[in-house]
Amino acid sequence: MAIANEYEYNRKGSMFADRLRYLEIELSPWLFRAIDACEVLPISRNYFRLRRPLDRRIYELARKHCGHQSHWRVSFDVLQKKSGSTSPDKKFAFYIRHLAASNHLPDYTMTIEGDQVVFWRRAGEPARIAAKPVIAAVAPTDPSERRIMISSQAIERLYEVAPGWDKYMLEHTYIAWAKDKDPARDEDARFLSWVVSFTKGKKAP
Repeated sequence: MAIANEYEYNRKGSMFADRLRYLEIELSPWLFRAIDACEVLPISRNYFRLRRPLDRRIYELARKHCGHQSHWRVSFDVLQKKSGSTSPDKKFAFYIRHLAASNHLPDYTMTIEGDQVVFWRRAGEPARIAAKPVIAAVAPTDPSERRIMISSQAIERLYEVAPGWDKYMLEHTYIAWAKDKDPARDEDARFLSWVVSFTKGKKAP
């Protein structure tokens, strides 16, 4: 998953005397938006040791929804929708019970209580970034180009309206489509409506 749209660097010298003069990185819109809105969370290094994509997605959900709380309680049905899993209900429930029994999710312990899953924060779990970070805004390539902003809440809903699809690909495709259109009264609503239409009857790539 790329975190930058573009980059450019300049070096001088040659071979072992080669030195970096400058490096410019243009952040992708979703990352810039998340940082600017203080929605960035530090994650455990052990996150990258999780081999299954669904394990990583479950961790991301727990990390987001627990926040400063000691635990997060969610039903199997809602958890499945948020995760974007297209497995049958019974298979997903079996998978979650196995994940809870293995107890290998970083930062959190999982327990099953009836038809609900409870994520408990372990001691030492990293805290949410409280202070707003200072970052340098990157000016659009074309100053006249309209800036299209989609909220993180709308991006999160993509796991429900377009399960299995790459949410960042959908966002970039929509922005390319919408930049020549008139501004929407509700960009989030138009974005989600466009996603439903764009993915209808198609298989996720």
